[in-house]
Amino acid sequence: HDLLRRVAFISAAINFFGSATGGVLVLLITGPYEVPLSRYGLFIAVPAAGAILGSLLAEHVVPRLGGGPVTWLAALVPAAGYAVLGVGRSAPLALAAMFCAAIATSLNQIVVSTLRQAAVPDALLGRVTAAYRLVVLGVVPLGAVTGGLLGRGLGIRATFVAAAAGLALAALVLASRVTTQALREAEKPAPDTDPAPAPGLSRATVDA
Repeated sequence: HDLLRRVAFISAAINFFGSATGGVLVLLITGPYEVPLSRYGLFIAVPAAGAILGSLLAEHVVPRLGGGPVTWLAALVPAAGYAVLGVGRSAPLALAAMFCAAIATSLNQIVVSTLRQAAVPDALLGRVTAAYRLVVLGVVPLGAVTGGLLGRGLGIRATFVAAAAGLALAALVLASRVTTQALREAEKPAPDTDPAPAPGLSRATVDA
């Protein structure tokens, strides 16, 4: 299913670059941003609050914006946030960027979950969900290693700028066909394709 693959790879890209930047975030915040280590917890708590808010707003926001724009925003808003973190110097602005990014990614989780449950037959849902999680979670350690290598080679700020560019490029490549119309078509229930019973046979006999 092309659409399922695309949204899976978009989610994987979000997780990859999120892990790449998350591993060096503490170095950025307590280093160039000069935030005391005792206040670093804010940079964990504020995005968590954004994710919760996004899940609460999903039932109102997703129908109004459409699943396509939400999928785009789920990648572009964090990409913009990484750029802000990479070039900025204001801790409140960094918190605001992380808060907005968490809202966008939380909204996207609703879109992806809805698509997967609607488009995949019940008999295959478990296997498809397992494959999806393998893809989107399997990149997390790879992202962490990549972030560490970039941090050492390019510097902490440059790592965030590189993540911004990479995620924006992934959004342009992968989300180009993820439209609201395509999502709605994919979420339509599949037509009943059960064979009609032969003359003289009951439905129960055919199903058996």
